[in-house]
Amino acid sequence: MSVLAVINPVAGDRSASAFFTNHIAPKLSFSATTTEQNAAELIANAQKPVTVVVLSGDGTLHEIINALPTTDQVSFVLVPCGTANALYASLFPPAGDDSPSYKLKSLQAFLDGKTPVHLSLATTTISAPTTPPKVSIASVVVSTGLHASILHDSEALREQHPGMERSVYAFHPASTRSQSSSDLKWLLNRTVQSGTEAPSSSPPHPLALSKFTIPRLNHSYLIQNRPKTAPPFM
Repeated sequence: MSVLAVINPVAGDRSASAFFTNHIAPKLSFSATTTEQNAAELIANAQKPVTVVVLSGDGTLHEIINALPTTDQVSFVLVPCGTANALYASLFPPAGDDSPSYKLKSLQAFLDGKTPVHLSLATTTISAPTTPPKVSIASVVVSTGLHASILHDSEALREQHPGMERSVYAFHPASTRSQSSSDLKWLLNRTVQSGTEAPSSSPPHPLALSKFTIPRLNHSYLIQNRPKTAPPFM
C-alpha cells in the first residue's frame, strides 16, 4: 500500500504546510507529497491500494475526485485546513475547539487500522444549449440559486477574508440577484457565527441546495430537509 500527501498551501488560513510539517510528517512515512495541481495524476499512477492524506478543505477533495478516472482502491484521510471543512465536520462532529488533536481524528483512525467509511457521492449532469453535457461529482453539496451565488461571489473575497465571514459579505449582493423557484427541494437553516465584523444580517436565512450528501456545511451550519407541509417557494 502506498501513502500520499496532498497539501493545498493556500487553503483556509494557509496553515496546511506548517500543519503537515509539525503534526503529520512525524507520524507517517509518505511515498510522495504534492500540491493539488498534479494530485490526480500522482494518485492515478500510484501503487494500489493507495491512501491519500488531504490537507485542505472540501474544494481540493472535490477537484481530486472529479479528475480521477476511478476511485477504486483509493482511500482518503482528511485533515481539515480549509474554510468550511464540511465533510470533516460531518464525519467528526466538532468538539468546540480547533485543536490539533481534533484535526488529527481522521489520521488517527487510519493509524489505528479502522475500516474506512464509504463516501456518498452525488452525480450531476450540467447541460446547456451550446455546449456538451458536463458531469460533476460532488462529495458535499450541489448548490443552486442563492447558495450557489454566495459561493461564487465569496471566492473573489478569499484573499481579503479567508474565514467564514466572507460568506456573510457575499450574501447581500448575491441575495439581490437570486430568484426563488417553486421546484427547489431543500432548505438550509443558516446561522451566521463569526468573530469578524461583517455586514448585518438576520439569521437564519433559508438557502436552497439541490443535492447534499452530508448533514453539515461546516461546524455550525446544519442542513434540514424541507418539510413536506411547507409551501412552495415563490
